[in-house]
Amino acid sequence: MIKTLLDEKLNKKDLLLSGRVFHVSCAAHILNLIVQEGLKVIGDSISKVRDSVLYLIGSAGKIDRFEEATRLVHCSCYKKLEYDCPTRWNSTYLMLRTTIKYKEVFNKLSLTDTNYKSYPTEEQWSNAEDVSDKLKLF
Repeated sequence: MIKTLLDEKLNKKDLLLSGRVFHVSCAAHILNLIVQEGLKVIGDSISKVRDSVLYLIGSAGKIDRFEEATRLVHCSCYKKLEYDCPTRWNSTYLMLRTTIKYKEVFNKLSLTDTNYKSYPTEEQWSNAEDVSDKLKLF
């Protein structure tokens, strides 16, 4: 039905390849696909950060331990940790941006919480910081 309406309203001679290539994608969707493909390169690093956030926001007790560790390392960040939606690059950026500010707190937790197994390595933190800087441009 819609195709018939378009055929009636559009002159195919005026379209690229006489209308055979009549597909318009949203620029935001294309940008998301490009960024998602790039994020796959450091997927392990992002997964470790994501797992760390998920570990903490899983219970009130863990959040309390996190807040205590924040005080112990004199962290000046008071933003709430955000868990991302992996299909939306901007939410991954927001998660990385906030979590990186708590790097020393996560380090403290890795030393004091025997159940916390997803602490990112220094290389993974570095990758997260690099990609966060790059995503900020978008």
